[in-house]
Amino acid sequence: MQIYTPKKNYKVLVRCFTYNQSEFITDALNGFAKQMTTFPFVCLIMDDCSIDDEQEVIKEWLKCECDMDNAEYVDLDLSTLILVSHAKNKNCFFAVYLLKKNLYGEVEKKINYITPWREHADYEAMCEGDDYWISNEKLQKQSDFLDLNKDVGLIRTEVHRFIQVEKKLEKNYFTCITKVKNKTSLRDIIMFGPFAAPCSWMYRTSLTNFPKLNKSFFFTGDLLMLLHFASNSRIVYFEVPTAVYRVLESSASHFHTQKEFCLFFKKLKNTRLIYAQSQDLWFRLKFWVYCCMICSLYHNRYSLKSLICSFFSAFQDFQKLFLCNEASAHS
Repeated sequence: MQIYTPKKNYKVLVRCFTYNQSEFITDALNGFAKQMTTFPFVCLIMDDCSIDDEQEVIKEWLKCECDMDNAEYVDLDLSTLILVSHAKNKNCFFAVYLLKKNLYGEVEKKINYITPWREHADYEAMCEGDDYWISNEKLQKQSDFLDLNKDVGLIRTEVHRFIQVEKKLEKNYFTCITKVKNKTSLRDIIMFGPFAAPCSWMYRTSLTNFPKLNKSFFFTGDLLMLLHFASNSRIVYFEVPTAVYRVLESSASHFHTQKEFCLFFKKLKNTRLIYAQSQDLWFRLKFWVYCCMICSLYHNRYSLKSLICSFFSAFQDFQKLFLCNEASAHS
């Protein structure tokens, strides 16, 4: 796999993965380009070989907004890379990967593209192609805070939520809707596993050595990242909204069957259980009770087979939280 290595350093790397979001990607790109900073930042856009002409939309936006006369094109085996600066915002640069084949299920290959950029940036911000930023000072304020607070690994903020099918904007989602704005400690994240709007995040690239888990049994998305940051640093929440999180009917967290729903929450539970193992006895007991409650969600309580499965799952969780934990403590 051919990898491009950046030739300069940036203060912030903005990571944007996108697929079949041609209707929304322009909002995301405009939000990046409007960032007012005193430092250079690079926006890594990775289109996963969309089939809705999103790559053409991205290229058209680049032609209108960027200095294409001085753009650099790099032909890699799995993608075409376009390197270009914004025409007006002199601190804003773009590295656009237009993939030649879809890499769904091959996340490591995408990460291989990102890694050299992380090595040339202090901080990383996230925003998927269907979300967008509404604060032009997002990058500046978050990076300033991280500069001054070395114990903080991740900053997240309030967001608005846009329900696409209803064309409905719900302002201050965490404050008014979910009431989970202050869930930033490791124990809170283990117990509640809150959604924390990654489109609002900025974090240290030095902490991006995330655990590699089997996706068949564990959730390896933003929850794992939150747990990792909380176990290695402090997480801070800003009350001023910086982004809009768009809810689509085709979102990955929307399910068509009860089985899909149950499997998703089982993976979430398994990931949280890993981090619960290092906590004290009382907390592990509370979390085990929670795990038993989750089991009741994805098993039919009126089926003997399902009851046996629930009992076996609860016993496995008990072993991991208490017996394995105790064994490792005495080894």
